[in-house]
Amino acid sequence: MRILSVLASLKPAFLAIIVVQLDVCAGCSRERSSRHDANGSSSPTGSGAIVATSSPLDPPAAAVERNQPEIDLLHQSDVSIAVSQKGSAGLAEFLVDGREETIWKPGPARTNIVTVKLPSAAQARKFGVTFTRTKSKEKVNCEGRIALGEKEIEQFSVDPDAQPRHDVTLPSEGGDVLTLALGPAGAKQSERCRNFGIAEFYLTGRLESANVIAHAIPQVQIGSEQPNFDEQPSTLKPIWKAAPFPTLKALCDAQTKLTAKAASEADPGDPYPATSYCTDRGLIKPTQGELEAPFQHVHRVQVGEAQSNSPELFFVQTTRGWYPANVVLTSGITSDLGGSYSKTEVDSLRTQDGRLWIDLTRHEALVGAFNGPFDVAGKLTIVCSLEEHLSCKQGVTAFGEVGKSWAMAEYMHSGKVPFHPAQWRWQRKATVTPSGRLRFSPCEDAAGSAVACEATGLSRLFPH
Repeated sequence: MRILSVLASLKPAFLAIIVVQLDVCAGCSRERSSRHDANGSSSPTGSGAIVATSSPLDPPAAAVERNQPEIDLLHQSDVSIAVSQKGSAGLAEFLVDGREETIWKPGPARTNIVTVKLPSAAQARKFGVTFTRTKSKEKVNCEGRIALGEKEIEQFSVDPDAQPRHDVTLPSEGGDVLTLALGPAGAKQSERCRNFGIAEFYLTGRLESANVIAHAIPQVQIGSEQPNFDEQPSTLKPIWKAAPFPTLKALCDAQTKLTAKAASEADPGDPYPATSYCTDRGLIKPTQGELEAPFQHVHRVQVGEAQSNSPELFFVQTTRGWYPANVVLTSGITSDLGGSYSKTEVDSLRTQDGRLWIDLTRHEALVGAFNGPFDVAGKLTIVCSLEEHLSCKQGVTAFGEVGKSWAMAEYMHSGKVPFHPAQWRWQRKATVTPSGRLRFSPCEDAAGSAVACEATGLSRLFPH
C-alpha cells in the first residue's frame, strides 16, 4: 500500500521507478555467528564484529546499535531484488554487480520498479545511484524523486555529466520503502527518459552481526510479481497456482484442458497451429542416491502450446502431490529467423538443505537471414523450494561461444555439434541464502580474473 500511495503522488509523466523495500522478516536466519568481509572470508564474532544489543521489545530501527559500522546492505544481507520488466539494454543485475562500466537502461514502459527487500532489523542509512550517458550529444531531459515511505525526501535533475553520482542520507524514521522515480522533466505524455543508463546502486546501513552474510552479488529477478510468468508458456501459471495434483495424469489433463479449445479451432493452413498434448519424456534420475523429502521424483514433460510451441517443463512429485515448476527446461519457441539447432542437458539433479537443485547446460546454434551465425552455450542453476507452491529461482552460471565455425552448417552436414565450448567466456558460482534466494560470486574468465558478466546472445539461450 505504501508503494501505491507513493506512485499516486508522482507526476504521470514519470518513466522509471526504483523501489527499495526493507522487509521485516521475523523468520530470517540468525544462525550465523561470524561477519564476512568483501572477499567472503569470515572472522569470529568479537574483534571487529557487529554486536547487536536489542531487546525483544525494541523496534527494528532501535535493534541495531547506533555506533555499529555501516555495511553494504545490497551485498552483505539476505536481500531480494526484482525489476518489473526487462531493461531496454543491459542485464538487470548490472544494477548491483559492483562494476560501473556495466549499464542497465530502464525499459520502454512508463513505469519501471525495482524492489529490494532486506532482513529484519536492517537500518538503511545512505542510498546512492550512478548515472551514465549513453549518447554523447543527445540531451538528457530527466528528473528524479526520492521518497522514503510516504514522505518525499528529494527532487533532482538527472545530469550524468555534471553529477553522475547522486547520494542521499536517509532519515532514521519515515518508512520501509525507498522510492527513486525517474521520468521526463516535461509534462508531455509522449516523452521518455532517454540517452542515459544506471551504472550502479549503493545502499549502506546497519545490521545485526548474526544476519550479515558473505559478500556476493544478489540475483535480480524480472517481474513485479514473483514468480514472474510474463515470458513463460501461457498454460504454466494457471496449473502452477492450482497445484498440487494427485497424479501426473491429473496434472497433464489440467494442462491440455487449457489448450484444447485453441487446438481444435486452429486453421489447417496455419504453418504454426496451436497444439494440445502433454507427453511424459521420462524420469530425470538424481545424480547420486535418492531425492530427500519432500521431493520424490522429477519428470521432463513436453506440452503443446500456441503457434506450435512445444516447451518442456519440470513436473515434480512430492510428498504433497504433483507440482509444475515455474521454470522451463526448454522454451520450445518456433522461430522464423532461420535454421536453428538447440540442445539442453540436465547436468545434475540433487536435494540440499530441503531444496531441489537442477543444473543445466544449453547450446544453441542459429544461422538466420538477420542475425547471422549464432553459436553459444551456457549453464543454468535452478533452486526450488516447496512452499505454498513449488517456487523455483534460476540464474546463469557460465557462458561461452562454442566455436568460430558455423555450428549449424556442421550440424546439417554431419549431425554433430560441439555441445560445450572449448573455453567458457566466464563462469561463477551460485549459492543460496537461508531464505532461498540465489546469490553469485563475481564472474571470472578462464584465467581466474574478474570480468563483466556480459554476453551477446545470453537472453536467447535463457529467454525465461
